[in-house]
Amino acid sequence: MITRFFRTSKPQHYFIFLAVLIGVYVFKRIRLYQSTPFSINYTDEGLSALAVIGAYFLVIFIITKNNLTQKNSFAAVYFCLFSALIPEVFSNVYILVANLFVLMALRRIFSINTGVHLKKKYYDSTLWLCVATLFYPLAILYLVPVLVSVVLLQTDGIKHLLVIGFGVMTVAVLGMTSSYIFGTDLPWNKNVDALVGFDFSAYNDPLLFGGMAFFLTVSTWAILSMFKQQMFNSNTRFLFTILLMMHIIGVAIPLITAEKSAAECLFILFPLAVLSAKISEDNRSSWISELIMTITLLLATARTFLNISTFV
Repeated sequence: MITRFFRTSKPQHYFIFLAVLIGVYVFKRIRLYQSTPFSINYTDEGLSALAVIGAYFLVIFIITKNNLTQKNSFAAVYFCLFSALIPEVFSNVYILVANLFVLMALRRIFSINTGVHLKKKYYDSTLWLCVATLFYPLAILYLVPVLVSVVLLQTDGIKHLLVIGFGVMTVAVLGMTSSYIFGTDLPWNKNVDALVGFDFSAYNDPLLFGGMAFFLTVSTWAILSMFKQQMFNSNTRFLFTILLMMHIIGVAIPLITAEKSAAECLFILFPLAVLSAKISEDNRSSWISELIMTITLLLATARTFLNISTFV
């Protein structure tokens, strides 16, 4: 059985997944420059490569450090397979960098549940999220789970809100100062119409639409199947609530963004990978987890071969 291979967490698994992820990333970046091979921006390529590798290791760190799943490699393999299913997530360097900062913020947000060094964690998470908005303004939506976590903890709420506000002001002041010095415009200066739009023609590609539909199907099943178990358990309520909100925001961004290219689907991958892993580690529905893993593997493989065939 496929899931049996990933039911334990081994170092070699993560190296294999990393190799797959880098392979998908490199192939997608090569395709971007297929028609204009002499227009390669090496700075962008370096930043995007670092962002992809950094995001991968942050995903593993966040999951293991906060016990989002059991000691297995399901989340890591799903993260790689979902990336292969929609390789367009690697097409925008700004979104790749913004996603890296969002994950750095998530590293702090999930650890808020421990109740230790809360002010520092609120400041750090807010700071990283605001930095992410410099690359992708809609990343500001991830401040909502930070604010919700204040309500969930129910301790020193006013102080923590002030810390969050100070984190926002820090990035705002630094951003406006650099904008004044270098004469550049901040992404925050865009009006709402430039950020929000509902033209879905960019998603007309059957392969892309099929991948997104599969994402929604898996995530809906995962949430419905474990909602009661996770939300009514005091030990898992906080982490599941934050994860659920991250997923909702990850789905909302591709729906509302004005500049749709499927690269914004990158924000879905982390919460979806964790939700899928939770299905796979549930022994009560082993046949369902096996089915989801098999379908995901087949779809990702098929998409990869189709991309290679059209490239050649």
